[in-house]
Amino acid sequence: MKNGTPWDPSVEEGYGQGQPQTETFELLLPQDQIAMVPGKYMILCVGLDDASGDTYGLTYGADAANKQPEFAKPGAKLSAAQAVLAKEAPGEPMPYEKDPTTAATDKKQDKELIAYGHPDIAHSELFAGWQAFDFMPDNLNVVEVELRRRVAGVLCYLSDIPYKLNIGNTPYRVTEVRLNLFQKQNVRIGLTRGMTREGKPSLQDFGGSVDGKPVCQTLCKFDLMSFKPRPEQTRSGDLLYSIPTDHLEGRKQRENTILMGAYALPIQNNTLDATLKVELWGYKYNDAPGSDDQIVAGSELTRIKSFPAIYEGKESTPEIYSLHPNMIYHIGHKLEGDNTEGDYPESLAGTKVTVEAGPWQEVDIPVEFPSVPIVPLMSLRDKDGNKYKTEPEEAGEKYYIFDCIGSRTNHLEISASILYENWKLTAVPGGDASDTPWIQFWDETTSGYVTELTGTGGKDIYIRMADYASVPDWVNKRETRKIRLLLEALDENGSVVSGASSDLYVEQYNALIVKMEDDSDGYRGFSRFDFGTKRNAVTGDIVAAGQTLGWGYWSSLVVTEHWADGKANYREFINKTWIDDFKGSAIQVCALGEAGKELEIDYEEAKSEEPFWFLPSIVALRCFLKQYKDNADANIERGKFYWSSNSASYYKNALATKIDRSGNVDDDYYRENKENAYYARQACHAQ
Repeated sequence: MKNGTPWDPSVEEGYGQGQPQTETFELLLPQDQIAMVPGKYMILCVGLDDASGDTYGLTYGADAANKQPEFAKPGAKLSAAQAVLAKEAPGEPMPYEKDPTTAATDKKQDKELIAYGHPDIAHSELFAGWQAFDFMPDNLNVVEVELRRRVAGVLCYLSDIPYKLNIGNTPYRVTEVRLNLFQKQNVRIGLTRGMTREGKPSLQDFGGSVDGKPVCQTLCKFDLMSFKPRPEQTRSGDLLYSIPTDHLEGRKQRENTILMGAYALPIQNNTLDATLKVELWGYKYNDAPGSDDQIVAGSELTRIKSFPAIYEGKESTPEIYSLHPNMIYHIGHKLEGDNTEGDYPESLAGTKVTVEAGPWQEVDIPVEFPSVPIVPLMSLRDKDGNKYKTEPEEAGEKYYIFDCIGSRTNHLEISASILYENWKLTAVPGGDASDTPWIQFWDETTSGYVTELTGTGGKDIYIRMADYASVPDWVNKRETRKIRLLLEALDENGSVVSGASSDLYVEQYNALIVKMEDDSDGYRGFSRFDFGTKRNAVTGDIVAAGQTLGWGYWSSLVVTEHWADGKANYREFINKTWIDDFKGSAIQVCALGEAGKELEIDYEEAKSEEPFWFLPSIVALRCFLKQYKDNADANIERGKFYWSSNSASYYKNALATKIDRSGNVDDDYYRENKENAYYARQACHAQ
């Protein structure tokens, strides 16, 4: 602090040009408070940004006296000064545990992390400097202290990113590149240290000894889902990613490359595996001729290939090395941020990558250093790996609310804490205490779905989302319901670690409830979207209209008289018709079991299965269109035909209806050709 204001070196002339930034501070000692006698003293200076005080258990400002670290208290020794990741600070509640509204950041990449409430390690700069000096009373004692970073970093610049690789004879699409640290991450770093007699760094450089258990920590990763393959193949017939540079902000890099970086607290070289690895992860996919080149539904995120990072430095084993403070470890060369001259990204065409180390102050590349999670984190993703935005970041902002039709194809991506490998995942229902958890997790050990699951390390967990078609209390009408997914860290004894948790709130629409014209027929629930509608995973907006379908039963004569019950119509069709006559039709594809389960196509199996969702009857469909024709949330295609499950007396026709140009539901039952492609809206029996 100078004149009550923190010093900001980034606004000084010459910042970012390889020049040291300097400032002079005058320390006045009131004699009635501090009595300093002549002799040798040590001065410690710590450089913080607006977040690192909370991140590393260091504080400054008016309230610092009540939260100052142990080494700053009377009687403590500066030789014991350490910066400790706040989760390890004994007896100190985290700032967000007191007031979650104080967590804020201007970094877009940190919004998800801040939403979970943990400190911003991603952009928390930590500098320290120390100097011994001789103190003489009644003299101006000038002490020069140089501050250096007490963290290490890795800069990863890669080219020749594979689009597809095989494991055996099975093709996989690469969907992300990870930079992994194969050693337990340190949680503290010394702020002062001397040199050993041999001239080697002290253990204080590494925060003390850490066991060499082969624990994988993902430092950062690059998502490739939005990129496409290049049209040309390599000599070996493989495809590589096409990665244009128009997605970059504030820097230049070569086409078809990725650049990412990570902070890490320094570690000593006692791991049993390569210290750093670049890994390719992805899903099984169908590359057969004539296929849509799709990721195979239900396939698990799998490690496809690893590249150990080799450091030809002073280490005896080139793949096992220390990470020193104020050093940055380069995988690939990136000299300057505003041009590509001298760029040599490391190629993934081989089997390993190379690391070189250099002083951090010589690096000026605007790459965001993502955070290493102090608490376990999770994200909800669809079958293709796209991440859902399930909560608004700001008031009024759009986010994804799931439709009333349940599913079994989404998954949770778990990232374990750097401090605790084990975790517990729990589905906590919201609202009334009588609510049951409507999201369940697939347990591989029992081959069933559970509401509480424990695990270790990073993992993908498939979830079962229940259907929601509940006749509401019309006074306290609920159009949606919420559930809290709670992820808690576990210690070595399996106990929940206080404060080391994150949560995710998921919201689901109730079905659009329709009161049938005949009271005895009860209620029907309708999906809010036409069959086959595609939505943006972030905003929830419709990005592609629903799929149009033929009605079905092209060669069979089945006339149904269940005018108000689509489920009964489906049962009659199944019992009277060959299934091959209607595969791919509206009748068949709209019929789903609970939680979106696809019903068997095999004839005997189909006869035994009960649909939960089905193509509605003509009366139910008309009731729906009449009740919701002016409701924008119903997403009805005006002027377009919708199929019902009722057939006509002539085998070529089935009954359809629509909202006409005047906005009225046609009273006539239109007998349309079964082969015509019309919209379909799924329905169920609401309870």
